[in-house]
Amino acid sequence: MPILPLPVETMAWLLGVGLLVLFALVHALGGSALRPLGVAEAAAAYAEAHPEDAVQSVVLAEDGQSALLPAGAAVGLVFRLGRGTVVRRLDRTSLRRVSATPSGLRLDLRDPSCPRVVLRVSGAPDWAARLGALG
Repeated sequence: MPILPLPVETMAWLLGVGLLVLFALVHALGGSALRPLGVAEAAAAYAEAHPEDAVQSVVLAEDGQSALLPAGAAVGLVFRLGRGTVVRRLDRTSLRRVSATPSGLRLDLRDPSCPRVVLRVSGAPDWAARLGALG
């Protein structure tokens, strides 16, 4: 004997409505809001992943979701992905192509898990030249 004597269609509707209410509640409580990446958080994330590099400064992108970190012979890249951060070390082996575009700085990486990143940073042509000199 079934626990709830309801037709399958009714149970499917109840499940769907319940999931929609759950998603709306999480969104309303701020669970889906993008948290900006701070200077200290970007520096700490890069230092944890690459302790051998000394970070000289942190340049946050205009949208607050990514940062470039000059670090000696390389440049660090930290960006948000969901609630976490992704860290990449940009050097001549990791960069395929760098270009300044109207929307910012475009980085084509040799990483299949992260093939392209577009950053809105001030001085994109200068960054393109600096990163191009690495690769």
